[in-house]
Amino acid sequence: MSGAVKVGQLRYVNLGWCKLTEESVPALCSLIKSNASLEKLMIMHNTIVKHDDSGRNIAMRRVIETIEKHPGVRYLDVSGTKLGEENLVYLLDLQAQNIVHLENLQCRKN
Repeated sequence: MSGAVKVGQLRYVNLGWCKLTEESVPALCSLIKSNASLEKLMIMHNTIVKHDDSGRNIAMRRVIETIEKHPGVRYLDVSGTKLGEENLVYLLDLQAQNIVHLENLQCRKN
């Protein structure tokens, strides 16, 4: 199959509405790390939540920290993931510092 995409060459990943949870975070981060060509990540409407003692969603923070090390991501949809205000501010700060290079950020219903 000459048209098959090899592992590590994914450009577009849509895992929206897949019932991802905090337990999915290690696999999701590994997927992001192992695909250097990843440009578009859609993880909308999944319950990716684990709060620390202060109420911060540390599961989504880990996903954002992985994206931070992956400058190729241009499109990110985290709508309905319970991203949280602190993580949104963190993500926007990374964008303002030119650490991440998002061209499109969707974060409705958080």
